[in-house]
Amino acid sequence: MWPVVSDLPPYVAEVGSNDPRSFSYLYDGGASAGVVLPARLGELVIAPEDGRVVFSWPWPSPIAPIASWLMFATTRGPVLALGPIANESWTEFAVPTVAIPEGHPIGRVGIRLDGLQGLTLQLLTKGSTRPATWDRYTQPPSNLIDPTDYARSLATRLPEQQTAPSSGSLLLAAAILGVIYYANR
Repeated sequence: MWPVVSDLPPYVAEVGSNDPRSFSYLYDGGASAGVVLPARLGELVIAPEDGRVVFSWPWPSPIAPIASWLMFATTRGPVLALGPIANESWTEFAVPTVAIPEGHPIGRVGIRLDGLQGLTLQLLTKGSTRPATWDRYTQPPSNLIDPTDYARSLATRLPEQQTAPSSGSLLLAAAILGVIYYANR
C-alpha cells in the first residue's frame, strides 16, 4: 500500500535520471540511498504492508531534534527506512513494537532541509537496523536494495483515503464554482 495519505499523485523517479528524488542520484558527497515519494509536511504515513517498527534513528543534522528515520521490518523480510518522520508523531497513533497491520498509521511526514518535498523510502535487507548512507565514490552498502520497483508496486495500491476526493474537498470545490458562477452573471 502507498505509504503516504496525500492528494499528491504517487510518483517514483527513474533510476539514474537527473531527478534528485531518484535512487542513486549523485549529490555533494553522496548518492541517494532511497527514493523520495511525494508528500507534504505533516501528512499521514501508514504501514505499506504488515510489519513492525523496530528502531528510530535521528534524521541527519541539523534537524535531528525534530525528525527521525523509522525502521519498519516487514513480515516478508525486507526492512524499510522511512523518513523524515516528525519526532514522536508515532505516539499519536500508539505505534507498538509488535505487529502493525498494513494501512495502520505510523507517523507524520517531518521537515526536510534539502529543498525536496516528500518521504524518503529505503529498502534494506532483513535484519538491517540503520538507514543506509552511500558515499558517491564507493559501491552501495551491501544491505541496500534499489527500492524503485518496490515503490512502484506500492503505487498500484493506494490507501482508501486517496482513491477519491474527500467530501470536504468536493464541498469546497462546489462552493468555489458557485462563487465563480454568481460573480460572472
